[in-house]
Amino acid sequence: MSATIETMMTALSKALLGAAGALALTVGTASAAVVCNQEGDCWRVSGEPRYEPSLKLRIMKDDWKWQE
Repeated sequence: MSATIETMMTALSKALLGAAGALALTVGTASAAVVCNQEGDCWRVSGEPRYEPSLKLRIMKDDWKWQE
């Protein structure tokens, strides 16, 4: 009976480790963007934002660099 419990615990440990690895891979691929208004105020948003054209916002990819 001890061997069965040990086998189950090993399988569970491997499953949890695999799930944690999969989660770590998906976290790194989250999309984001930088949104700027006409006055030059900019902010980061998650996902792929969609705004009404009348707002006249500029949307740049997450790798956009702030100008100093």
